[in-house]
Amino acid sequence: MRRFIAGLALGVAIIGSSVRAGDPCPIDVKIADLGSPDWLDNLALINALESRQTWVGIGFNTINEGLKLTRVYAGSPAEDAGLMAGDVITAIAGRSALDDEAFASLNIGETVWVSIVRNDEALTLPLTVGGADPVPLAMVQQLHSAECRAPALAPQGGEMQATLMALLFTESRGFRCEDAHIALAPLFERYQSDTVYFVRGSHRLLLTMPYYGTTCIAATALDGENLNEAAASAVIEGVIRNYVRQRHDNP
Repeated sequence: MRRFIAGLALGVAIIGSSVRAGDPCPIDVKIADLGSPDWLDNLALINALESRQTWVGIGFNTINEGLKLTRVYAGSPAEDAGLMAGDVITAIAGRSALDDEAFASLNIGETVWVSIVRNDEALTLPLTVGGADPVPLAMVQQLHSAECRAPALAPQGGEMQATLMALLFTESRGFRCEDAHIALAPLFERYQSDTVYFVRGSHRLLLTMPYYGTTCIAATALDGENLNEAAASAVIEGVIRNYVRQRHDNP
């Protein structure tokens, strides 16, 4: 199973104007993908997955000339290649950017030439295709189909990422599988954090939400054919159940 992610931003649920005051919907849930610990090769981990997917890191609108970039994600392969918001991608590896197979045919680690138009000037830039973890995206897609849930997915970086990573692992570099949510809790106000933090290791996955719970499972339990709607739902519900109940009871 191969997939492609152009960008990581997903829209939140649209709530109709008829919703009355006090209605608990929508319930925001964010997934912050911390990637992997810095002593592991994240790209190698992703490339080894049966459910691996390529990632470029762009948001775009389709126009007659190609793909007009609305966003280039920080730290993404697109940013590394020099792509900028406002650029129009006209071709990828010799294919029209409007061809559905232009992105689908890319492989992780492959370097391709991307033809763009920037301020009426034609340019060609080398782009090395990256890899993205399919599990957080599967979680968000599952949340998006659930009633009342308004999910979002984004990478977490900077000093906060370093702080979170230090709290999510023991000194021996093992996951804090039982108490990660307790370790993170002092960083946040109770009931004010709506974010699930996701980390992939070489053998396990950890998802934790301050105050509410932690789930740690074997990496292969959500890979290949195992990465399905039922499995994604079971894992994410195990982490956010108490949070959703609290937000529903106290909208």
